[in-house]
Amino acid sequence: MNAPKGWYEGVSMPRFGICIGCEVKIPYVSARNTEKELESRSRSHRSSTYSVRSWSRQLCALCRSSISYIEQIGCPHCGRAVRCTDCERHPLFVHGLTANRSAVAYSEAMKAWLHRYKFQGDTGYAAIMAGMMLQRYELLAATISNFHHQITVPPLPLYERLRRWLYQLPSVPYPDVVTFVPSTVERLIDRGFNPAERLATLLATAWNCPVMPLLTRMTDQGRQSHLGRSGRELALSGAYCCHTQALQTLCVNINTSNKSPLYILLVDDVYTTGSTVRACAGALTGALRNYGISSIICSYTWARA
Repeated sequence: MNAPKGWYEGVSMPRFGICIGCEVKIPYVSARNTEKELESRSRSHRSSTYSVRSWSRQLCALCRSSISYIEQIGCPHCGRAVRCTDCERHPLFVHGLTANRSAVAYSEAMKAWLHRYKFQGDTGYAAIMAGMMLQRYELLAATISNFHHQITVPPLPLYERLRRWLYQLPSVPYPDVVTFVPSTVERLIDRGFNPAERLATLLATAWNCPVMPLLTRMTDQGRQSHLGRSGRELALSGAYCCHTQALQTLCVNINTSNKSPLYILLVDDVYTTGSTVRACAGALTGALRNYGISSIICSYTWARA
């Protein structure tokens, strides 16, 4: 016998859900209605706020309060909440990276979430993390000095202008293309997914812009969580190169009438020493220069260690 549908299904559903963070009961949200609303809003330009509000309902109040958002920028280069002497010694722009921004500080609670997502395969955290990144993007992007003055901000729909006026949000550019830090084939087989790619896809979908695999991983020196800066840089030397076919596709689709630099957003899950995003940005910058493409590359990670 088929399961009942329609109004009966609606009233017979349980009136509670489960928090993805601590598994306590929380007020129930209809997944069917939420998906419909998100799908209809995702067709509109810059629909991040409503999506974040929906994803945050998967967390209880205690888990939401444990999120360690970066409220102020101490380092204008890597986006750390305190002054970073490391960026003074090793500037990001030398590697072709304009700046990095991260949504949250890498607290113990955030470490536990990333471990469940990245190493235990709990992909439900992808929507939660991307929701945090969507919510913080405009405020964080506005802190990159002179960055948003180099890129033309396209005319926005009326509802988007009203939203920014109502919430006092700055007018910042959104990326022309989103890309991500690639995984090796071995890690893809082991995990079944690329954590950075999942985040990048959710961000690009909300912003209605393309996500492209512009980079490939050439070597794998194993996990780097136990390595320091010098060890990471040595392990990542020559580890990344540009994906030729994706780069050619990007070049074909570039609007040549637009004189602004191409804004590329590089997405990863966590920024520790910056060695990974530096290596990726260096590979991208060199390849784009060979194609005669002027670009601005920024990285955006969920967490900053």
